[in-house]
Amino acid sequence: LELYDFRMNLRGCQIQVGGVGFIAVDIFHKRQGVAGEMLAFCERYFRERQIPVLVLYPYGIRFYHKRGFCCATRMYQYRILPDMFPYAGPPKHVRMLGQDDRKKLTDCFAAYFANTNGMLMKRSVDIDALLEDTLIAAYERDGVVEGYAAYRYEKVDPNCVHMDNMVVSEWVWNSREAFLELCSF
Repeated sequence: LELYDFRMNLRGCQIQVGGVGFIAVDIFHKRQGVAGEMLAFCERYFRERQIPVLVLYPYGIRFYHKRGFCCATRMYQYRILPDMFPYAGPPKHVRMLGQDDRKKLTDCFAAYFANTNGMLMKRSVDIDALLEDTLIAAYERDGVVEGYAAYRYEKVDPNCVHMDNMVVSEWVWNSREAFLELCSF
């Protein structure tokens, strides 16, 4: 079991939110109420700290529904061909970000967070992981990053050397221009 502290944008206000992750029970103690007790502990822990909202990424929705949790939103995955993106001409303001661009990436996400209801603010460790684990193409104008796409390549077939899928794990934009140039990228 891990507990986290997050900030959430709730209708334009930042609130403190508790997070729960990695609830796991030894296989010899399954179906004995241990996970339920762990979740009850989490609820008490955050209630005592006057944190009104608890978020998690559920492994089994029914388990959490029985305990009063609900789904706030769905996560969607799309598989699309590159020619399905709108093309606005060669991307003039897109460049790759690196470790030296940490502040620009953080500022871009903070602007997105401020305008997106229900969004959790990225922690420092989340920004570090994004920079370490993915390639990041960013739209930058006048020294300000206004959008980015974090991605990696995944082999379609291990025997096929030159065929990869581009897997975009995160796509953020704060302007129409950023969105269109990232589509063109």
